[in-house]
Amino acid sequence: MAPPPFPEDSAGKIKDCARETGQEDAVGLIDKIRDWLGHPEVVMERAETWDPEVKSIINDSDDSLVTARADLEAYWEGPAFDSFKVYVTHLERVIASTSDVTAEFSNLLQMSRETITKTYSTRKPFVSSASVLP
Repeated sequence: MAPPPFPEDSAGKIKDCARETGQEDAVGLIDKIRDWLGHPEVVMERAETWDPEVKSIINDSDDSLVTARADLEAYWEGPAFDSFKVYVTHLERVIASTSDVTAEFSNLLQMSRETITKTYSTRKPFVSSASVLP
């Protein structure tokens, strides 16, 4: 769902009133609100970068590690290789956990975007009511 457009006209009226009454902090606050709530598409772009792109990179690393272990297994044996296998097995678990975390992070970012859109939608009537200000 696309968010409603930022009410630039109403926000401009609030900013004009704030300037006229010497409330420059209010001008900064409107600009912050615009940045916080007016750009859910940026949040979505970040979410899509984390998953599947980052997850794919992590999975490729895991595949490379598995291949390297299989290649070394053909030529290397003994206690040093056994220690290496234990370490690589640990790394594989860490990589799998990291891959899961990136997917969770992406989901959290998507939920943040939804929250931004909902919050923006519920506060829009308040900002739009600024048209009644002198």
